Amino acid sequence: MPDPRIDHPKRTNREEILRDASPARMPVRDARPGAAESDVKPKVSLRTLRYASMGRGARARQISTEARPVAKGSRACIFPPPPVVVPSTSNADAATDTIHPQILGSGSFMKRSTISAMLPLAALSLLACGGGDDSDTPSPAAAPAPAAAAAPPAAAAAPASVDWIAVDEGARTVVIDLVAGSTDSNNRWNFNGYANGDATVVVPEGYTVTMNFENRDPVNYHSVGVLERAASYPAIFDQAVPVFDGAMTTNATSMTEATAPGGGTETITFTASAAGEYALVCPVPAHAVTGMWIGFEVSASGDSGLRG
Repeated sequence: MPDPRIDHPKRTNREEILRDASPARMPVRDARPGAAESDVKPKVSLRTLRYASMGRGARARQISTEARPVAKGSRACIFPPPPVVVPSTSNADAATDTIHPQILGSGSFMKRSTISAMLPLAALSLLACGGGDDSDTPSPAAAPAPAAAAAPPAAAAAPASVDWIAVDEGARTVVIDLVAGSTDSNNRWNFNGYANGDATVVVPEGYTVTMNFENRDPVNYHSVGVLERAASYPAIFDQAVPVFDGAMTTNATSMTEATAPGGGTETITFTASAAGEYALVCPVPAHAVTGMWIGFEVSASGDSGLRG
């Protein structure tokens, strides 16, 4: 007659699961003298038998309650110990082939199996939680870069010698041949081809300056005067006052009485008595405002020539 404890298919399957799962639960032979083979008894705990008798739903609840949360900063990562899968002898009982390692006990084989299975899952869980870094801790602010030292202002270029500026250091004189409308630049409203402050005439301080002025513009009257340097000039001068006595041509603000076009000439002489930045300006209405002016510098260091 079949023994229901042994021949029942589910009971046999569960005992095989328990027998094959761990060496710690393999049958132990009775070491007493004269012990027979029939004295071999399975080494199975009550907890294991209780688990083996559970239904599928009870096993799932048992496994879910044994999950352990692992706190990480302000977050929590929950991962249960991985189950151990034991081969089944029948498809009908395949759902009972997964046995939780905590239920199987503390045998050395199961300890090694559980640890080996848990390591990859634990590593993945830590990565999902942000690894070993504490992302909640703000990174220290980078130290501000030291401010670059301000570069010293570039030294002004030394004036160059040109053939229309002649300096006699012995006589302490300067002769300037200044021509209005010498080129087509700025609609012929220029001095020796320069306009809008593009060049600067430099003379030594204290020298006597003689300026030979010529108007080659074929149409317009022009004039010249040494005036204060300004960012801009008016279209019409109420009055034009030269910086140095005699440093302006006659009728400088007149459109019909200034130096005549087509070769008119005039010579002025003055002393460059004070060092500073000035300008050679045409005060005829609308000429200076449209760019008919260049720089005029009186150098305290004795420089002379053209800078530009």
